[in-house]
Amino acid sequence: YLRQAHPSAVRLYVVGGGGLVDELQKEGFICTGGPAEDDEKFTEEGFKSLADAVGEEMFDGVVVGWDTALTYRKVAKSALVFQRHPEAFFYATNDDAADRVGGWMLPGNGPLLGAIEAACAACAPE
Repeated sequence: YLRQAHPSAVRLYVVGGGGLVDELQKEGFICTGGPAEDDEKFTEEGFKSLADAVGEEMFDGVVVGWDTALTYRKVAKSALVFQRHPEAFFYATNDDAADRVGGWMLPGNGPLLGAIEAACAACAPE
Protein backbone atom coordinates (compact mmCIF):
# COMPACT_ATOMS: atom_id res chain seq x y z
CA TYR A 1 0.00 0.00 0.00
CA LEU A 2 2.72 2.47 0.94
CA ARG A 3 4.51 2.10 -2.40
CA GLN A 4 1.24 2.61 -4.31
CA ALA A 5 0.28 5.64 -2.24
CA HIS A 6 3.74 7.22 -2.52
CA PRO A 7 5.42 5.90 -5.68
CA SER A 8 8.21 8.49 -5.63
CA ALA A 9 9.07 8.08 -1.94
CA VAL A 10 12.60 6.86 -1.29
CA ARG A 11 13.77 7.39 2.28
CA LEU A 12 11.88 6.49 5.45
CA TYR A 13 12.51 6.82 9.15
CA VAL A 14 11.28 3.62 10.78
CA VAL A 15 10.27 3.11 14.39
CA GLY A 16 9.79 -0.63 14.60
CA GLY A 17 11.42 -4.00 14.37
CA GLY A 18 13.64 -5.67 11.83
CA GLY A 19 10.72 -7.37 10.08
CA LEU A 20 9.15 -4.01 9.26
CA VAL A 21 12.45 -2.64 7.98
CA ASP A 22 12.94 -5.77 5.83
CA GLU A 23 9.47 -5.50 4.28
CA LEU A 24 9.92 -1.82 3.48
CA GLN A 25 13.33 -2.47 1.93
CA LYS A 26 11.79 -5.20 -0.26
CA GLU A 27 9.51 -2.48 -1.64
CA GLY A 28 12.56 -0.40 -2.55
CA PHE A 29 12.59 2.05 0.35
CA ILE A 30 15.83 3.17 1.98
CA CYS A 31 15.24 2.87 5.71
CA THR A 32 16.99 4.40 8.67
CA GLY A 33 16.05 3.78 12.27
CA GLY A 34 14.59 0.45 13.30
CA PRO A 35 16.72 -1.89 15.41
CA ALA A 36 19.90 -0.09 14.29
CA GLU A 37 18.97 2.70 16.73
CA ASP A 38 17.83 0.54 19.65
CA ASP A 39 20.89 1.30 21.77
CA GLU A 40 21.38 4.96 20.88
CA LYS A 41 20.88 7.23 23.87
CA PHE A 42 19.37 10.71 23.92
CA THR A 43 21.17 13.62 25.50
CA GLU A 44 20.35 17.30 25.38
CA GLU A 45 23.89 17.96 24.18
CA GLY A 46 23.38 15.55 21.29
CA PHE A 47 19.99 16.96 20.35
CA LYS A 48 21.36 19.78 18.18
CA SER A 49 23.56 17.40 16.22
CA LEU A 50 20.59 15.04 15.82
CA ALA A 51 18.45 17.93 14.55
CA ASP A 52 21.19 18.95 12.12
CA ALA A 53 21.59 15.37 10.88
CA VAL A 54 17.84 14.98 10.32
CA GLY A 55 17.85 18.24 8.39
CA GLU A 56 20.70 17.09 6.16
CA GLU A 57 18.95 13.83 5.25
CA MET A 58 15.84 13.81 3.09
CA PHE A 59 12.96 11.88 4.62
CA ASP A 60 9.80 11.18 2.68
CA GLY A 61 7.99 9.68 5.64
CA VAL A 62 7.92 8.04 9.04
CA VAL A 63 6.55 4.52 9.52
CA VAL A 64 5.76 3.23 13.00
CA GLY A 65 5.38 -0.42 13.94
CA TRP A 66 5.56 -2.37 17.17
CA ASP A 67 8.90 -1.51 18.76
CA THR A 68 9.84 -3.30 21.97
CA ALA A 69 12.90 -1.03 22.22
CA LEU A 70 11.13 2.32 21.82
CA THR A 71 13.29 5.12 23.22
CA TYR A 72 12.91 8.81 23.89
CA ARG A 73 15.45 9.40 21.12
CA LYS A 74 13.26 7.60 18.55
CA VAL A 75 10.26 9.70 19.58
CA ALA A 76 12.34 12.89 19.40
CA LYS A 77 13.78 11.95 16.01
CA SER A 78 10.30 11.25 14.64
CA ALA A 79 9.20 14.73 15.74
CA LEU A 80 12.34 16.23 14.19
CA VAL A 81 11.61 14.57 10.85
CA PHE A 82 8.30 16.45 10.66
CA GLN A 83 9.83 19.72 11.85
CA ARG A 84 12.57 19.52 9.24
CA HIS A 85 10.44 17.92 6.49
CA PRO A 86 6.82 19.07 6.97
CA GLU A 87 5.77 17.40 3.72
CA ALA A 88 6.71 13.93 5.05
CA PHE A 89 3.93 11.36 5.42
CA PHE A 90 3.13 9.34 8.54
CA TYR A 91 1.94 5.74 8.67
CA ALA A 92 1.52 3.15 11.39
CA THR A 93 1.15 -0.58 10.92
CA ASN A 94 -1.78 -0.58 13.37
CA ASP A 95 -3.15 1.17 16.43
CA ASP A 96 -3.93 -1.91 18.51
CA ALA A 97 -4.17 -1.11 22.22
CA ALA A 98 -2.85 -4.51 23.30
CA ASP A 99 -1.71 -7.92 22.12
CA ARG A 100 -2.22 -11.21 23.90
CA VAL A 101 0.89 -13.26 24.60
CA GLY A 102 0.10 -16.46 26.41
CA GLY A 103 -2.43 -15.53 29.05
CA TRP A 104 -1.17 -11.97 29.36
CA MET A 105 -1.88 -8.70 27.62
CA LEU A 106 1.06 -6.62 26.41
CA PRO A 107 0.83 -3.01 25.25
CA GLY A 108 0.34 -3.01 21.49
CA ASN A 109 1.40 -0.51 18.88
CA GLY A 110 -1.31 2.00 19.86
CA PRO A 111 0.31 3.25 23.07
CA LEU A 112 3.67 3.60 21.29
CA LEU A 113 2.01 5.38 18.40
CA GLY A 114 0.28 7.72 20.83
CA ALA A 115 3.60 8.92 22.21
CA ILE A 116 4.93 9.67 18.74
CA GLU A 117 1.70 11.34 17.58
CA ALA A 118 1.66 13.55 20.67
CA ALA A 119 5.31 14.55 20.23
CA CYS A 120 4.80 15.34 16.55
CA ALA A 121 1.65 17.37 17.26
CA ALA A 122 3.46 19.34 19.94
CA CYS A 123 6.16 20.24 17.42
CA ALA A 124 3.83 21.01 14.51
CA PRO A 125 3.88 24.55 13.13
CA GLU A 126 0.86 26.61 14.13
